[in-house]
Amino acid sequence: MTSQYDRVLKLLNKNKNIPTLDNEIKKLYERFDKMVNSSDHNQFQEDRKSKLDFKNIDKKLEQGKKNYKLQLADLKEKFGKQIKVRVDPLSILDKVKYYSEDITKNVDDNGYNIDKQLSHKLTSKFKQLKGKHIVTLEDEGSEIDIQACIDSRITFNQNVFKNEEKDQGLTFYIVLDQSGSMRSRIRHAVNIISTLYKSVEQVKEIKIKCLGFHGYDLKLFTTRVNKLKDVGKLCNYDNTTPTHYAIREAIEDMKKIAGQKFLIVITDGQPNGDHPIGDRVYEYNKYLINKIRKMNIGVFGIGIQNYEASMENIFGNDYVSCNDMSDTKENLTRIFVEKVRIFLEGRSN
Repeated sequence: MTSQYDRVLKLLNKNKNIPTLDNEIKKLYERFDKMVNSSDHNQFQEDRKSKLDFKNIDKKLEQGKKNYKLQLADLKEKFGKQIKVRVDPLSILDKVKYYSEDITKNVDDNGYNIDKQLSHKLTSKFKQLKGKHIVTLEDEGSEIDIQACIDSRITFNQNVFKNEEKDQGLTFYIVLDQSGSMRSRIRHAVNIISTLYKSVEQVKEIKIKCLGFHGYDLKLFTTRVNKLKDVGKLCNYDNTTPTHYAIREAIEDMKKIAGQKFLIVITDGQPNGDHPIGDRVYEYNKYLINKIRKMNIGVFGIGIQNYEASMENIFGNDYVSCNDMSDTKENLTRIFVEKVRIFLEGRSN
């Protein structure tokens, strides 16, 4: 039968890592450790016969266990809060400051080529898309919405009059990756942009703005183009790919643009993250794209000889790969135009 002393010894050895112990218990731990590891068996036997206050030891051990459990619970709660901070707010990365420099005047115009066949096809399709209107319900207007009027008997919502927003057109806002990895791809990307510019010349409701970018550390270098004649300035490349800062720049720009907006990101699909963003670069880019969607702005990615997994990770199904002009003609006239149509019809409902 196990003696009380042996039970205490076992309990002490089991709980000697408890962090909240008074001096008496700590001394006991040290004493028993020394006894267990000592080769002096006579001393061990002598100490074994000494009188100990087992009730007091049990009481203090139990209190130590309670304190330990309380501390453990507190640590778990604090750790849980830290986990939530880590997982939840990618929005905290919106506060990371970057420095933007417009270098448009300092870059060379290296020319561009327009694919006339693709341009004509896109012009025809864009003309079919124009004229979409957004209908809103307000408390005054010239035409009543019957269903809204019926619903108002229950909801008490007085916004039952139809109003069509004045058509302020559509703006394609293009963000172009001009990083070093686009070296062999930039010419093709610029040709796509020039063809898009040409295709909307006869569609006055559609405008195009373009932001070329590359970066270094927390620095974003931008090339801004608003006219076809300046597209050749985009045919330059250098340094890294802070896509997240370029998208943030685009968000601020698009807030100032009237009418409907549609973001197009042309890239090889590999963004780079500086120190504050780090390994969350894909996660943060995806967060920004979803943020834009919530702003009721269309989103589409065009991958140039791209990394498919990267494009899908950021854009979901809203992207195409345009590795050569054959791919470009097929994917822009079919998939891209359809995405724009769905966006506009969704906005008009």
